[in-house]
Formats: sequence, structure tokens, C-alpha cells
Amino acid sequence: MHPDFPQLPSSRLLYLRDPQRLAVAGRQLGPRWSFAHPYLGCIPVVSARELAEDVFDARLPLLGADRFTDWIGLSNPTRPVPDEVRHAAMSSVGRMISAADPSYHAKRALQPIAERPGDVGPALRAAALDWMLDAICQADQQKVRAALAAAITWQRSTQTIPLLVPGLRKWSGRADEVAPAKLRLLAALSDCRPRAELDGPHGAYLVGVLLTLLGPVVDALPMIAMSAMTFREAHFARRIERSLATAHPMPLLILEANRYIKRLGRTGLMLDSPEDDWGHLCPGGHYVAVDLAGSGLPFGVGPFSVTLQVLVRLFVTAVLGAASELDLVPLEAPRNARVRLCFGATRLRMAKWPG
Repeated sequence: MHPDFPQLPSSRLLYLRDPQRLAVAGRQLGPRWSFAHPYLGCIPVVSARELAEDVFDARLPLLGADRFTDWIGLSNPTRPVPDEVRHAAMSSVGRMISAADPSYHAKRALQPIAERPGDVGPALRAAALDWMLDAICQADQQKVRAALAAAITWQRSTQTIPLLVPGLRKWSGRADEVAPAKLRLLAALSDCRPRAELDGPHGAYLVGVLLTLLGPVVDALPMIAMSAMTFREAHFARRIERSLATAHPMPLLILEANRYIKRLGRTGLMLDSPEDDWGHLCPGGHYVAVDLAGSGLPFGVGPFSVTLQVLVRLFVTAVLGAASELDLVPLEAPRNARVRLCFGATRLRMAKWPG
């Protein structure tokens, strides 16, 4: 192991259980460190802002295009695509989101807590999914309910550990259900969107984007919202900015470096040639990870940052507004856990302010 990238010990299980704690421990080793991934081997990590920007300037693709095919399809946003394809898909998503207001879903989720203290996590996860389907589906309520049922089945079939460690999928009782559930969801979504849109030149990529919105994005939204509800700032905007900066649902963003670039300048990584002195850092493939919180970069950094941050601000603003209107306050710190690719707040007990 190269001394510039000291390895964090006992990191395989920690990556699966608590990547946030892994990142906090790793950055104590310095701005450049490494950890043992459960099956990818040793992955170098950068935690300094200038090093992270160097990695993102290289426009490396996200790890996962092949691992997540059963879940979010072949044409998913982890794959590199021409800018015009991405812009067209993001424009379609922008139009969908602008037509749906999350406020109704947020208030309906939190209303029961005003009458009886309880955990807001399950209701906020349901609210995020309902809102996203409201935005995506342009159809009658019967078709929307069919899409909702298909989306719930698809989410439940996708278990966290088999998703993260493909070698364990054969031992999972539900791994074989993911692809059929995805196809049923796609059939339901095709009944809710204009055929010309999905059959058009950018349709395949748009389908992958829609699955990503209903999968990891829906998983992330309530995590960020629950974190924001625990902050004490009076202004919603400040709470949202703080949550974007600190409540990263994907604390470590792993990117593929192999075959894409010969040198990542300031990081000191040379990952393309097997003859490089640095090649042994990543046996079996070349990867690099960015510690987002450590480098001071907000959630959603990268080519989808504008769309993701619009989604977060809309949903979290609606949740904070509903909580304020109902006079709800947190009773304890949120509890964090893994949900598929995301890690963050999954439980938060709240109650009506006694005054």
C-alpha cells in the first residue's frame, strides 16, 4: 500500500453498515486514504476539496452501471451519455416536477403525528414515493394506483446487501424478483406517460432516469428531510443548505477510473496503466471514491446536481412547512441506517409541541 493512501483497517463491514462513520474515520488519516471494499478490493479516497474537484473535472462515470441493471435498467444515469441526451432527459424531469406539489403529501404524512407521537420515517418515505409518482404519472387515478403498487413491490424486492454485494444475490430469496418487478413497474409507467416520449430517441435513457427517481432518489429525500427537521436554524433555507452539505445519503461516491483517464493530477493517482506504481491500489479494476462531506461538496454534485437539488429543496421545504404548521418537534436524534444505496436518517420520533 502506498504511504500517501493509508488504509483504514476493518473497513469492509463498516462500508456496508455505516459508510458515514467510515468516511469520518478515514478522513482522520488525511486528505487521501483508502479502504477495503467488500468485493472491489482497495479503493483510494480523496477528502480534500481541491482533490475532489480534480476527480469530478475528469468526468468519470459512477460505479454501478452493470451492478444495478436488474434494479434501474441498462440505460441508467450511472452510464456516461452524450450531453444532449442527458439535457433532454433532465428537461423532461424538470417539467414533471414543476407540475407536482409535495406539500399535500408532506402534510398528509405528518398529520397523524400531531395527534399521537410517533416515528415519521415510514410516512415520509411513502410521501416521497407518492409525490414522485404524482410528478411522473399523467393518467387517471386507477393507473396511478397501479404504478404505486408496482413501485412498492419493486422497492421491497430490492434488498440492500445483495444490491451492494452482487456475489451474495444467489443466497438471497428475493434477488430473482427484482428484474420481473422492474418490468412490471415499467409497464405501469408506460401507461402513465405519453408513448411518443418513451419511444423517442431519448426514451431509453429517460426510463433509466425515472427508475432512478423512484429508487435511490426516493430513498434519499426522506433522509435529508428528517435531518433538516432536527436542525435549530429558524429559516428553512438555512436548514436545507445545511442538510445538503452534511446529510449526504451517499457519503462516499465511488467512480470508475479505469480506461477513462491516465492521470488525475493533484490527487496523485495514476490509474490507467497496469505498469503505474499506483496500480496495486485497486486490484481487479481502477476506482476512486470522493468523500463528499469531507471535501465540502453538497449532495447531488455532478451532472445531475441542479435537478437533484431542486428535488431536495422542494420536498424538504414542504416537509419543514408541514411540521411547522402542525407544531411538530423532534423527541430525539434521528436513527441512521442503510436503505439500498443510501445511508441516513430512517427513524425520527416527533410529537406536537405541548404549548
